[in-house]
Amino acid sequence: METLKVSSKSNPNSVAGALANVFREKGTVEIQAIGAGALNQAIKAIAIARGFVAPMGDNLVTIPAFSDIEIDGEKKTAIKEYAGRQKTIRQLAQKYGVSYEIMRRIMVNAGYSNGLKVR
Repeated sequence: METLKVSSKSNPNSVAGALANVFREKGTVEIQAIGAGALNQAIKAIAIARGFVAPMGDNLVTIPAFSDIEIDGEKKTAIKEYAGRQKTIRQLAQKYGVSYEIMRRIMVNAGYSNGLKVR
């Protein structure tokens, strides 16, 4: 998985373009930020990138996680955002050849609400 490193001085539009390109090409991408300013720029870039890929029917979603990294021999904690595609209930229904309503019931019974596991 390709990692995009974001700093507090990163231009959110530039990062969003790179993020959207890697997302379109590979389907997943990792965004790494260290510090509040870098995280702020990363979140802005993710919001902008979602707008870039939405017209093609893609829904870019991220999952945040902490990551211990080493820079110049110094240990730091980074925040990584793992980005990937979220399929809609309608897309899943088409893939499995069932109606939207049946797929929605399957997802609710499995504990999913708005694409998120709630149980």
